Amino acid sequence: MSEFDLPTDEILKRRIRYLLMTEYDGNVSKFFRHVYPNETDFSGMKRFEFYLKRGQYNHNFFRLLAEKTKLGQVTLARLFDVNINNEDLFK
Repeated sequence: MSEFDLPTDEILKRRIRYLLMTEYDGNVSKFFRHVYPNETDFSGMKRFEFYLKRGQYNHNFFRLLAEKTKLGQVTLARLFDVNINNEDLFK
């Protein structure tokens, strides 16, 4: 069995950062309101921003991204493919 290490944390951070910049004009609060439309707590938005910057994502967050953003239209194979750049990911 061969093993290899994919830099998945870094790939996911870059993918989500690209999505944030292109779809939400880099505005974290706009992105937050889209993902969590019923959340109005300012501290929740700040915590969300902190988690985005650190790349700390859980399965609930990925489920929301799949349901509410373009990320749900991308296969996992493409999402984690290091040879596909962000611009080509959503084509």
